[in-house]
Amino acid sequence: MTTHEIQNPDYDIWSHVTLSRYAYVISALPIGKIKIAIGGYGKKVIPMLSAYIPVPKVRLLIHRILDSVNPPSNGFSFEVIGGSSRDGVVESRILKFVFDAGQNGQFASMPWRIVIGIGPGKLLETGGISPIGKPTSVADIRLSTDDMTMLALELEAHLRHRQGTYEYHRIREQRERHAQRTADPDAA
Repeated sequence: MTTHEIQNPDYDIWSHVTLSRYAYVISALPIGKIKIAIGGYGKKVIPMLSAYIPVPKVRLLIHRILDSVNPPSNGFSFEVIGGSSRDGVVESRILKFVFDAGQNGQFASMPWRIVIGIGPGKLLETGGISPIGKPTSVADIRLSTDDMTMLALELEAHLRHRQGTYEYHRIREQRERHAQRTADPDAA
């Protein structure tokens, strides 16, 4: 793997397009995350929104989606809350994976829903970000059980194949920084 690939690895792992929506799952392993982007086009244009999910939570989500003993059913929800703070403006991002067949099976053929909500947030003492009120922008997409299973399998294969390389480089960089701090006691 080249230095360029390590520093610029963003690429689509999986994509899905419907008559009015699209979703991309994008590798962001150098920062230990996967990026999800959703938008819409056609009669109702929805600007593309994106959110990140940390790799450990991705692994848990994959496990829950593919769990054959206790498969997801109506009411299943997996939520990741995050955000960013730039120039004093705090923005929260909520990423949800929901299994909802709808009332009377209205969405039985597409029971999975991925939702991204972005809105104002507040910075917590722990360094985390909490939403304030409801999101001001929302994008979502519905998927069939087969499509969600394919998404989970692609993520699992991607992590199995690529994460070790990024972990190796991350650990090497941490060791180099630690060695520099140890060698120079004034550099804290």
